[in-house]
Amino acid sequence: MSNWESKQSEFTKIILAGDEEAAVSLARTELEGGATPVEFFDNCISPSLQDIGKRF
Repeated sequence: MSNWESKQSEFTKIILAGDEEAAVSLARTELEGGATPVEFFDNCISPSLQDIGKRF
C-alpha cells in the first residue's frame, strides 16, 4: 500500500467517524510535510469521497 493509499484509507475512516479535528489534523500534517493542496485533494480527499459515495 502506498503512502497516499494509507492516508486515504485513514482519511476515509476519519470522515465516516465524523471526526472533524482528526481530518483537519491529518490534512495539516500532510501539508506541513510538503504535500501541495492539490496533491492532498487529488490523492486523499477525492478518493475518500468517492469511496464513501459508493457505500450509499
